[in-house]
Amino acid sequence: MDSTRAMRQRFPVGEAGLPGAGYGAAPPPPPIETVRTFFPETWIWDLVEVGESGTADMPLTVPDTITTWETEAFCLAPGGFGLAPPVEITVFQPFFLELTLPYSIIRGEHFELKATVFNYLSKCIMVSLGQWQPSVLGVVNVSISAEAVQSHAACDNEIVNVPERGRIDTVTQSLLVKAEGTEKTDTYNWLLCPTGEALTEDVELQLPKNVVDGSNRMSLSVLGDILGRALKNLDGLLQMPYGCGEQNMALLAPNIYILEYLRNTEQLTPAIRDKATKFLTSGYQRQLNYKHFDGAYSTFGQGSGNTWLTAFCLEILWQSTVFHLY
Repeated sequence: MDSTRAMRQRFPVGEAGLPGAGYGAAPPPPPIETVRTFFPETWIWDLVEVGESGTADMPLTVPDTITTWETEAFCLAPGGFGLAPPVEITVFQPFFLELTLPYSIIRGEHFELKATVFNYLSKCIMVSLGQWQPSVLGVVNVSISAEAVQSHAACDNEIVNVPERGRIDTVTQSLLVKAEGTEKTDTYNWLLCPTGEALTEDVELQLPKNVVDGSNRMSLSVLGDILGRALKNLDGLLQMPYGCGEQNMALLAPNIYILEYLRNTEQLTPAIRDKATKFLTSGYQRQLNYKHFDGAYSTFGQGSGNTWLTAFCLEILWQSTVFHLY
């Protein structure tokens, strides 16, 4: 599924003051807090058996993205091919928060964290925003909350409105915090040839005097193949296909070859398989945009079909389908 952003409007955000509560008044109900952490670009790529009834139920929880999901589904059976009409699912909140984060920052760095609040209510409201400060290395979770609060401040010449039951929208996204300084890597290699007895190798690691606290790390790997180092982390070459009919296939094809090697050498983990399956599915679907009514393929899906591209698509898309089945 692809998501389509809904139209949104901004509203004023400022300092909030809380008036005192009267004596004997019933305490207001606690605010409803929504914590959103799951923001995929696409959603649901599943094969489901419908059986003789022709229907199937799939209980799912929609992602946390405030958007409209466009669904598409088709069915294969011995009697033919069925295509379901598109259906839209809208995920909505009265007001919500959206974060704009960089890919990474340096520990202690001052950077601009953009938090935008969108309001779909008919009244002007005042919100307060929580704060966050990075202090550790590695991948950290950034959580920002927006809460509708009471205030005596003017809001575009209107009286600030507070929903009957307050709401808090909390967004959590990951951010990579890198160490300051310049990274330095030392590598030690040994070629051990055991002849039935245990072998040992000692090495003394010397850290620089000015090493940044918390930035030192070490990894150790043992490979039984002299060419194993050259082919290690081969899954890092997996790429998301994109572009025109030729570019898409040029990125889709290596994914198939890499997966075949990893599977044959028993290095295909569930995490790598899931990542690769998403790439294959996206590339497969994108390539169908360049398919003609007669089954041929061309670079941009227009004009005459391209013979070599059609043959290449037939081979690679067939291998992609086989990988999905096994």
